[in-house]
Order: sequence, then C-alpha cells, then structure tokens
Amino acid sequence: MEVEFFCGDFEQSIKTFKANCGADIFDKSAQDLIKSISGIASSYNFIGSVYNDMGECSKALEYHKKGLEMNLVLYGSDAVHEDIANSYTNIGVVYKKMSEYSNSLDYYMKGLEMQLTVYGSDAVHPDIARSYNNIGTVHSDMGEYSKALEFHRKSLQMRQAVYGSDAVHAHIASSYTNIGIVYSSMSEYSKALQFYRKGLEMELAVYGSDAVHADIANSYTSIGNVYSSMGEYSKALESYKKGLEMRLAVYGSDAVHADIASSHTNIGGVYSAMGEYSRALECYRKSLEIGLAAYGSGAVHADIASSYNNIGTVYSDMGEYRKALEYYRKGLKMQLAVYGSDAVHADIASSYTNIGNVYSNMGEYSKALEYYRKGSEIEQAVYGSDAVHAHIASSHTNIGSVYSKMGEYSKALEHNRKGLEMQLAVYGSDAVHANIASSYNNIGNVYSSMGEYSKALEYYRKGLEMRQAVYGSDAVHADIAGSYNNIGSVYSNMGEYTKALEHYRKGLEMRQAVYGSDTVHAGIASSYTNIGNVYSSMGEYSKALEYHRKGLEMKLAVHGSDAVHPHIAGSYIKMGKVYYYIGEYSKAMEYYMKGLEMVSCLRQ
Repeated sequence: MEVEFFCGDFEQSIKTFKANCGADIFDKSAQDLIKSISGIASSYNFIGSVYNDMGECSKALEYHKKGLEMNLVLYGSDAVHEDIANSYTNIGVVYKKMSEYSNSLDYYMKGLEMQLTVYGSDAVHPDIARSYNNIGTVHSDMGEYSKALEFHRKSLQMRQAVYGSDAVHAHIASSYTNIGIVYSSMSEYSKALQFYRKGLEMELAVYGSDAVHADIANSYTSIGNVYSSMGEYSKALESYKKGLEMRLAVYGSDAVHADIASSHTNIGGVYSAMGEYSRALECYRKSLEIGLAAYGSGAVHADIASSYNNIGTVYSDMGEYRKALEYYRKGLKMQLAVYGSDAVHADIASSYTNIGNVYSNMGEYSKALEYYRKGSEIEQAVYGSDAVHAHIASSHTNIGSVYSKMGEYSKALEHNRKGLEMQLAVYGSDAVHANIASSYNNIGNVYSSMGEYSKALEYYRKGLEMRQAVYGSDAVHADIAGSYNNIGSVYSNMGEYTKALEHYRKGLEMRQAVYGSDTVHAGIASSYTNIGNVYSSMGEYSKALEYHRKGLEMKLAVHGSDAVHPHIAGSYIKMGKVYYYIGEYSKAMEYYMKGLEMVSCLRQ
C-alpha cells in the first residue's frame, strides 16, 4: 500500500490510517511514513541553509522552522532528539546573521540543552562542542568577551577530548581561530596572533604544508586583520595577499566567490588606511563586481551593500562627500531591502553612522545628529536598551563629537563620558584597549576646545599611554602619532612652541615610519601643516611657508591636483596669512581667494 504524505494534521492522519488497516500493514507503512517525514524535514533544513548562505534570512527561517515542526511531529513535541537539537541550532544560525542575538542565543541554548539530554550531561561529543562554539560567537558579537572566551574554551577542551589532546583536527584549529577573534576584539593583539598561528599551524598539519584550502586562506586573512589593527600595514598586506592567492587557487583564478571578494575588501582596507585611495577604490570595486557577478546584477545582498559602504568610506576620506553620501545611501537602501524596512540590524545602524560621519564633516550638524541617533536607536534595539556594547559606546562618542563642533561642550563631555564608561564596562575597568584610548583622546579634544589645556593634556596623555600599552612601548602606529599631534596642538595653544614642535615632529616621524618616508599621506601632510602653524606663531615665516608648502603639495598629491577638499582650502588660507604677515599682499590675496573659492564650492 502506497503511503501519501500530507502537510496537515499528521497525528490525526496516522490515527485514522491505523484504524482503517491491519497492524502489519500499519507497521510497515508507518516505517515508510517516518522515513518520508524525516527526509522532508532534512530537505527543509537543507533549503533553509541554502537561503541563509544566499543572505535571504526570512526564507531561511521559514524553512528551518518547517524542518523543526516536522521533527517535532515525527519524534513528539516533548521528545529529545539530535535532529530537533540540530533544528534549534540552524534557527540560531539565521538569527545570528540577522543580528537578533537574544533569539540566536535562545535557540542555541535550546539545542545545547537537548544535546546534553540526548548524549548525557557529562558526555563528550562534537555536536556539544559545536554548540559551545556557536554560543561563544554570539557573545563575541554582543561584545560579551569574557563569556565568549568561556564558551570557546569549553568548545576547545571538548574537541581535544573528542579527537585527542595531541590530535590535529580542523575543528580544533577552528577553536583556536575563534579564541583569536575574541582577543583581537579586545585589542589583545599578541594573544590574537598566538591563537591564529596555532590554528594555521594545525590546518597546515591537517591538510598538508603545501595544501590549498579555504581554511588556510581564512587563517592568513585573520592574521592580516590583526596586523592591520596594529598598523603594521606591510605585514597585513602580505597576509591578505597570501589569503587571496590561496582563495584564487581554491576556487579558480576566474571564479566569482564571496571569499575572493572579501580578500579584495581587506586589501582595500589597508590601502585606505595607508592613504592610497585610488588603490583602495580599485580593490573595493573588484569586490563589488564579484558580488554582483556572484549574486546577480539586480540582486539585493548584504555583501553588495557592504561594498557600497566601503566605497563610500574612501570617498569620505578623500573629501568627496557627495559621492560618499551616494554610496552610503545605496548601501543603506540595499540593507533595508535585505533585512526589511522595519528591521533592526547592526549593519543598518552602521550605515546610519556612516552617513552621520559625512554630514559631520560637511558641517551639517543637525543632520549628523539625526543619523547618529538613528544608528544609536537601532543598536540599542539590537543589543538591548540596557546593554553595554562597544557600538553603543561609539555612538555616544560620535554624538559627543558633533556637540563639540557645535560648541555645546557640556553635552559633548556628557556623551564622551558615557562612551568611556561603557567601554570600561565592556572591556573591564583595568583593561587596555584602543577604543578606551580613543575615548580619552576625544575627551581631551573637548577640553582643548574649551581652552582647559591642563585637562586636555591629562586626557591626551592617558590616551597616549594606553595606545603605547596596546601596540607596544616602541611601536610605530598611526594612533600613537595622532596622540603626539594632539599634545602638540595643546602646547601650541598654550604658547609653548618648543614643546609643540617636539611633539609635532614626533608625530611626523612616526607617520613617516608607518606609511613610508617617501609616501604621500593625508596624515603626513597634516603634520607638515601643524609644524608650519607653530613656525608662523613664532614669527619664523620662511620656515612656516616651507612646511605649509610641503603640506599643500602633499594634500594635492593625495586628493588630486584639481580636487576640492577642506584640508587643501585650509592650506591655501594659512599660506595667505603668512604672505600677509611678511607684507606680500598680492600673494596673500591670491592664496586667500583660492582657499575661499574652495570653501564656497564645498558648501554648495
């Protein structure tokens, strides 16, 4: 007798079927029915996983929940079974991708609890290890790093128990990598590198020292991420390029694949940090092209949205704010299409923040505040209204920076202090972290703007000390150079010009060490301009002109000889002032007019 499968009331159908046939026929048919239901549940889960990989999270949830419902019918609503546990896990994966972290944790925990019931509370099993790993990744995304480490270590210990304490296995390598990710997020870069390298060494042992494998490529990429955060850009590029070469070997030199696109994005990020904006744009556009080829020219996908945002960031750094807004809005529009117009998602919050950054740079402070607040509201919806998270802390800092530019210093201090307090809560009151250092720096900026120079110096020095603790006392890093620059600006405002020059030169030397002595970079140009300002204040006008020219020439080299940029405009005006001081009024007028015309263009 053929068994038909109906998507209706399974239990009632089975009872009716049993009543209308003999026991022998029922037993055989029931086994066929169970196989059929199990196969369909498995198919639903497979389809859900495919939709998740495609970024279609709502469809992924729909199919994974269908798979869960069918497993509950098959085994019983109160049953404990590994298939039900797997369904919970699959749903948790999708919620994590949607940034619905509380829902993700809920389903991951349900899956873990069921696995512990199925296999035993003291059992050692790879599925339990995987659940610990998944829970750790959610805590990491939520900024709960101590909990993340706790679960990743549980996963590592269980995997070592499953495969052997001296075993080489891809899952053990994965645990090392995940622990490295947490340490990297905590700015503990030496520990991050230690665990990433352990993971890489194990992968090379698993797959072979000459092997070509996606996991090995991922490890090179992770190591590149750390070097990039440390400001060691040559090492970052080396690791990222190794990862890209391996991905091209894995997928094919002409392949369109998300991992290859990601490699181009990472390399673009380094070039952007180095001020090589044309190269950065080239890499980001490659990534975008691959994304459009992979997902379809008319597709809506989170990766494509991310590429638009990255291109927008480069244009923002170049001072091309209209183009930056164009790409940021493209990214936001696509994210709203991907996640839903009413969705709360960390990526959407990030897009609002990016748009806020541009408006802040354009001097449109009310719009900047509007977008920063939108981003903050979404972050609080994502992480919880009472949550402490690095992204929420960053939003307070951004809002504080706008209030500082508006001259509302009490509000600026309030938000910057909220950001600092939250970071100390996230990372620990005694923690050493780049974000905490940035908060000290931002508070210093406000005090400097208020003319409270002793307090400004206090916070700038705290920021400098922490940055040296993060990156190393002898490290060369753009952030440390920035701290020297800030301290120099305070001494300049206080009229202590020798100290100002000392710190500005330290900043210049470090920037040249970071980016290269012959490199053209906006940061190096800024250092020249700052030194020129000091010489101008000291009445040493020939030296002032020398450094202002160096700064102007480098800014034109960075942004383009025909570029319209606020920093270029500022250099023209500063040079005009120096020419005025030395009585060369025609040149003074020439440079002033160039600067004012550029400012006028920027305001249009």
